[in-house]
Amino acid sequence: MKFFFLAFLSAITFAASGQEHGFPYGQVSVEQLAATGYARDSSASAVVLREFGDAWVSSDADKGLIFEHHYLIKILKTEGLNKANISIPLRKGDTKQQRLLSIKASAYNIQNNKIEETEANTKNIFTEKTNKYWDEKKITIPNVRVGSIIEVFYTLDDPFFFYNFHTWEFQSDIPKVYSEYWATIPGNYIYNITWRGFQKFSKNESELIRECYSPSGQKADCGRYKMAMENIPAFKEEGYMTAKTNFISAVYFELSEVRYFDGRVDKITKDWKDADSEIRSEPKIGGQLKRGKDVLDKIESEVKAISDPLEKAKRIYNYVNTSILWNEYMGMFSEEGVKKALEKKTGNTGDINLALIAAMRAADLNVEIALISTRQNGVPTELHPVITDFNYVVAKVNIGDKSYLVDATDPYLPFGMLPFRCLNGKARVFPEKGPSYWYDVVPAEKFKEVAIMNLTLQPEGSMKGTLEYSYFGYDAYDKRTDLASFNNKEDYLADLKKKMRLVTINSFDLIGEDIYDPKVVHKFDVEIEALDQLGDGFTLNPFFLDKMESNPFKLSERLYPVNFGTTQEYTIILNLTYPENFMIIEKPERTTLSIPGGGGKFLFEVTDSGTKATMTYSLVLSKPVYNSVEYKYLKELFNRALQIQNYDWLFKKKQ
Repeated sequence: MKFFFLAFLSAITFAASGQEHGFPYGQVSVEQLAATGYARDSSASAVVLREFGDAWVSSDADKGLIFEHHYLIKILKTEGLNKANISIPLRKGDTKQQRLLSIKASAYNIQNNKIEETEANTKNIFTEKTNKYWDEKKITIPNVRVGSIIEVFYTLDDPFFFYNFHTWEFQSDIPKVYSEYWATIPGNYIYNITWRGFQKFSKNESELIRECYSPSGQKADCGRYKMAMENIPAFKEEGYMTAKTNFISAVYFELSEVRYFDGRVDKITKDWKDADSEIRSEPKIGGQLKRGKDVLDKIESEVKAISDPLEKAKRIYNYVNTSILWNEYMGMFSEEGVKKALEKKTGNTGDINLALIAAMRAADLNVEIALISTRQNGVPTELHPVITDFNYVVAKVNIGDKSYLVDATDPYLPFGMLPFRCLNGKARVFPEKGPSYWYDVVPAEKFKEVAIMNLTLQPEGSMKGTLEYSYFGYDAYDKRTDLASFNNKEDYLADLKKKMRLVTINSFDLIGEDIYDPKVVHKFDVEIEALDQLGDGFTLNPFFLDKMESNPFKLSERLYPVNFGTTQEYTIILNLTYPENFMIIEKPERTTLSIPGGGGKFLFEVTDSGTKATMTYSLVLSKPVYNSVEYKYLKELFNRALQIQNYDWLFKKKQ
């Protein structure tokens, strides 16, 4: 009977969604409320039964793009109750902002064999400030429980539609039975329409609407685009991915051309030659590069005395890095202006890195503007210029036959090492003269950790010896930033002692605090509470200090790539001396496993001399990005590594 309800639910949902324009508010059935699961995804905590979006440009002078969103969600599990917490983000600018024009929200339940509707009181809507660019309107629908259906219908006024018509995401974190979107666009505005994701349309139509747009008495025809998808699976996020907007099934609109009523045509999507000129002339980008003398003012004589270009670049980098504190706002545009940011000693990423580029140019170094889209911002379009795809700027410094991508926002990053957030595909580079070009963002460093443990198992069950952890590249950066978050080394050591619960630290030495040191090293002299007693035999897990809790890769299939940002190496070498009256009778066999094409490898082996066992455990990921075909090999590599870590060694007393 449960399956019957679900099948019936799907049938009536499609009938309603197939209407010409949306669906009526309040159209909920007993059968929908009685359903207890979703046949296509038994793990779903909730499912969207119907969804309709409609966007058009208003002819009213005081309005922009009007966007309506109407949806029904069935709550299937306790984890889905949070869908009753409605949050609508609203973008804001200096002189205009998005507005919530209206909202209606209800919960439906079966009460006394009848459908009971509970409406949310719109007087309870409140505004929460997210940051200087965004607010959120929030309201909670009352009387929602497992089995409920919630319905929401709201209308927005968006004055920012001009360059990017309203995006529609067909896919979300819960499955959808049906999702449809209509976009009605005046002929004055020509948009490039792009689709992303792996799901296919069940409807993709367009039609001409006569005289649908009439601002100030003028009239224009419109193109109406109707798109729909059915049985859309939930987008399940997993670790090591960039922005989900790269992969989620959605439709995007990017303004290409504006045709004015007086006959003028303004081409927005231009070729790179036009984009190059705009970037160089943009007051908040290229215009800031005239401020190089202001930046160099205090160190000009010192810089002039340095003949080596690399050392000169590093000196300027160190000066900018320590003179302007990052205010945690990202952007490719200079928000304060280079001169003001220097005076205030704070600024966004644009302020800092444009100051760096300006200073290097003033010092006659070969440096170029490099625009980047960060990992959480998405991958930039390469087919044609879409400057709004970028949200970050760094310096590309060319010295001899070598180039460095340089970011001066973080005092713990050495020259030539980008912050992890910037490791995302390609940068668009704009030289002082000549055409711009794409440039691969190749990490200058890797994640690398090497642990060497020399331990002796004592007759009473404790272990004594030394631990040495060496961290390289991004691992070293992480350790330096972690150290900087404490008042002093004593507090840092106290925190380490809390984390290493079974370990008594007799002495501790830290090497490599300077960002230009090749590695950070932690050296410990320790005593470890390993076993209560040895008895006639015991088990010991050599990964008692650092153990993987689970395989980060759990999906049966992952359509989007695994992106580590950079290559990784993790090595443990354990030299364990144990009492001569014991022997190891059970331990893992030697294991090797490789990802095809040299993508990575796992190695585990133990040599045992009778009183000393030497274990080598090595996990190497030779690629920063693995595609969906390689996913199964990567998953198995981690499975094998996890199996080894969970294997207890068995020791037995000699007879």
